Amino acid sequence: AVALARTLQLMRDQNVDGIVDHPEYTVWDAFEIYTSLMTVETIPVDTDRVRHSWKGDWNHFNNGASGAVYYTEDSHYVWIPNGTNNLMAYFTPTEVDLETAQIGSLQMEIDLAEDGSNDAQGAGTRVSDTWIYDLDVGPEHWNTWAHFDITGQAASFLGVFEDPEFFEASIPYTVDVALTLDLSSPVDITIPQRPDFYSDLDPTTPSDAWDESYSGQLTFTREAYNQSALMMEIQPIISDDGDSGGFFSDLSQLFSEHTGFVVFSMLVFLLCGLGLGFTLYKMNPVRSDKEEILDATLE
Repeated sequence: AVALARTLQLMRDQNVDGIVDHPEYTVWDAFEIYTSLMTVETIPVDTDRVRHSWKGDWNHFNNGASGAVYYTEDSHYVWIPNGTNNLMAYFTPTEVDLETAQIGSLQMEIDLAEDGSNDAQGAGTRVSDTWIYDLDVGPEHWNTWAHFDITGQAASFLGVFEDPEFFEASIPYTVDVALTLDLSSPVDITIPQRPDFYSDLDPTTPSDAWDESYSGQLTFTREAYNQSALMMEIQPIISDDGDSGGFFSDLSQLFSEHTGFVVFSMLVFLLCGLGLGFTLYKMNPVRSDKEEILDATLE
């Protein structure tokens, strides 16, 4: 979406001066060029670790009629590339908040390969406010999605004094996931698209097992937007109206290209008009109401 918007912007403002010079281009024109500029690039990176982080808010609220409790959807997915041997997840919830008078206890569930099991069960270690999950990853998990979810309980003490049905507890949290890969053989990361909560992996600092001989062994293959070729793809739009714009169209173009000259010319014409009006006034003065009216006499 950002690349498409950028394409339309550059098509309409080709000299990048902030003024729309070509309003005739539409979103459909930009879409045709945008699709032609999308390429696939393979980028080498010198690291054996990739990461992905996100943040969210875990919420729940009560149904006053039935007493049922509803929770927000906190699922998130991380792609496990070929060659991954370790997953480190850092989960930091804000479980106590004095400003909102709420307290909670949250845990993270990690389902490698989406087989329905909680691989993080009993694997978490708490350090201060952060849960750390250190999981081994095997070939059976490669080229699959790992499903992350948040569970727990929370209470807001302000709900005792207000309507407990609508005063929900909200626990903000952050998640940081790092994957370590075995680069004894080349690894290329290509992440498939899915319609729900996920995003790309990004390279990060190497692990302690990194060796310079691994340089170039890890690559990312991704779609890329070739903006540098945009201007060569733009084709002028020929209007069917010909010169039907007429005088006002030409005047508008003249004003946009020579603003200072047009303003100066308008001031000159205005001063000339005022001078002409003053001259006519002197030649034909208006009679004052106080002047004596003489009656005409016929002989």
